[in-house]
Amino acid sequence: ATLTLLTTGAHAPVLQADLPRLIERVNACYGYAAISRIRITQTAPTGFAEGQVAFAPAPQKEPSQPDPKVERVARQTASQIGDDALRTALEMLGRNVLSRSKH
Repeated sequence: ATLTLLTTGAHAPVLQADLPRLIERVNACYGYAAISRIRITQTAPTGFAEGQVAFAPAPQKEPSQPDPKVERVARQTASQIGDDALRTALEMLGRNVLSRSKH
């Protein structure tokens, strides 16, 4: 593969001199010949800082309330189980299966 590096015009000759070492070190990190060529693209010093996206987590959605009918069916289905922990787990499984979208 070809790795493309952006650099300013002043740093391009320094980067060009280090290309064999860069290829060797990148491939050593991957453990195989991940890159075979590096392409240097010279760009103006402006533009590196602009346009950066702020990495913020997605807003949390509030969990939807289960349908009372689904709750009742799940509770009735698991009502004959004697072990409380198992009955609770089966009720939760029943709610999840019954409330899942059919399409």
